[in-house]
Amino acid sequence: GRAGRTPLPLPPPPPSTVGRLSPREAWLAPARPVPLDRCAGEISAEWVSISPPGIPLLYPGEEIAPETVEYLQWVKTLGSAVQGPADPGLETLRVVVG
Repeated sequence: GRAGRTPLPLPPPPPSTVGRLSPREAWLAPARPVPLDRCAGEISAEWVSISPPGIPLLYPGEEIAPETVEYLQWVKTLGSAVQGPADPGLETLRVVVG
């Protein structure tokens, strides 16, 4: 059960991102891995969800904001469960080529 567990101290998520492509277009587009610290301004080719709470933070087709990169770097240091990206260690994210 959950009795006796200490909740994970997560900050509020970063502001919503801006969609630049439809999720389908981004998912099917040529993509390449880019180091997380150089992803700001790129268009995500994959979705990223952090657990808890398990709600996607980033969808394919969204522009990756600097605040999103900072948040992902922070939750990475906590060892939070990551779902979605090809690299679950968050060293890289797949971004749309072009």
